[in-house]
Amino acid sequence: MNPMNLVYLVLTLGILLTAASGMEEPTYDNIMQQADVPVVFMIIAMVITLVIGLIVLGIAYILSDRELSKDSLRDTFDFLRKNPAIFAIGFIMSVILLAVTAGIDMIAPVPPSTYMYGADPMAAMGDFAAMMVFAIISIIITVLISLYFTAVFYCYIKNPKIEDAFSRAVNFYIRLLPLGIITFLIAIFLVILMGIVFFAAALISGLIASISPVAGGILSVIIFIILGIAAFVTFIAIMLRLTFAIPILIYENSGVINSLKESWDRTRGALLSIFVVNGIAGIIYMVLPIIVLVALPQSVVGQYVSSFLMYLLMPISYVALAMLYFNVSGTIGAAVQKQPPANALEEPESVGQSQKPKASRSEIPVHEPPKYVG
Repeated sequence: MNPMNLVYLVLTLGILLTAASGMEEPTYDNIMQQADVPVVFMIIAMVITLVIGLIVLGIAYILSDRELSKDSLRDTFDFLRKNPAIFAIGFIMSVILLAVTAGIDMIAPVPPSTYMYGADPMAAMGDFAAMMVFAIISIIITVLISLYFTAVFYCYIKNPKIEDAFSRAVNFYIRLLPLGIITFLIAIFLVILMGIVFFAAALISGLIASISPVAGGILSVIIFIILGIAAFVTFIAIMLRLTFAIPILIYENSGVINSLKESWDRTRGALLSIFVVNGIAGIIYMVLPIIVLVALPQSVVGQYVSSFLMYLLMPISYVALAMLYFNVSGTIGAAVQKQPPANALEEPESVGQSQKPKASRSEIPVHEPPKYVG
């Protein structure tokens, strides 16, 4: 699972918890008032967000290793052009995940009468809590399935045979689970840490405001802007340092802890390029789903079609990340694949991990990954 996808997951959980903590009486009028957003405003917000994102990516590209960024993007599109069958894996993942989501939606509590008439606010709160539980269960199941398909994608990138990718992915799944959990806990810890920092900033601003309301108000805005930017940049930077953990685990048959350490080391000095390539790949595979959501607002069909397109195009993100790994590492993984260790957290015996042969990017046939040995 791409660590950037974890960022979206953590933000989603944050939105759910925020909604629960600040929920008003859940009457029909309240819900409709909050949901009734004109389409034109959604389009304007999407365009503004896209423009800001492109500006940030442009600045990052100028400051990054442009050769690395260009090589990785070129290799990504070369691979996708030569191996379009990878989208068939995305299609299979889409069908499975949407079937699971639809199944959970069918059994999840939907209390229309309580919301419509507001007769019993406490019962509505209980129903909302139950809905949140089902939403979290849905997210957990989605992550577990996505982790398996993450292994499938990376196995296919190294050896473009669909049946081989599905069978080999099983061997890595036992180690992807703890790796995914550790990465997720790191993301949650960073979010909690940011919350503590903002809480401290709010206390300081409140103390200053008690002395001078005008100065306190201005200072609060300045502090929150600076802290917001710093916290966001720090969060993204740390998650990007873990970007290569899964490719290292799969391509070099590394253990969980060693994969995280190696990812932290190898991404040093390449964060801007990783951010640029990840950002461009993310924009490409998210544009269509967002357009569908805007075109079909507040529509169940729109939500399902958008999710289907997102999962279908998600291989773009995995291929981009794999090509970054190949170029940054100066090698296309370990040439020898071993059986996974019995203990998921146990480091396997060295099979060339400590000897990471370097090569110039021009010597690496990135878009033609080598076949598995054995």
